[in-house]
Amino acid sequence: MIRRSGENIAATEVETVLCRHPAVDQIAILAVPDEKAGEEIFACVVPAPNRMADYQLAHDIANYCKEQLAYYKAPGWILFLDRMPVTATQKINKAQIFAPDLDPRTLAGAIDLRGMKKRS
Repeated sequence: MIRRSGENIAATEVETVLCRHPAVDQIAILAVPDEKAGEEIFACVVPAPNRMADYQLAHDIANYCKEQLAYYKAPGWILFLDRMPVTATQKINKAQIFAPDLDPRTLAGAIDLRGMKKRS
């Protein structure tokens, strides 16, 4: 559960929506600290084959999410990855995506989309 500005957001709800986006192969939603909102939604995305991981795709994914869910449930951050760590049963292992002491917002390639999160 992600707690953003007093709202409880289930990571699985956002993942369910974003896994239906045609450009998304794998998705993992994590909580990251946010100075204003307390926590923010951080999306780790493995793009579908033959899709270019770029700023435009990040905006497309965020807009798609905003069309399907409340605006505050859209990712505030997106990072494109080549692959995700998986368990023996081939489920995404969120605990192994980043080292425990690493702030993923500081990684090269992390795209800040918080400015897009406005009530329509």
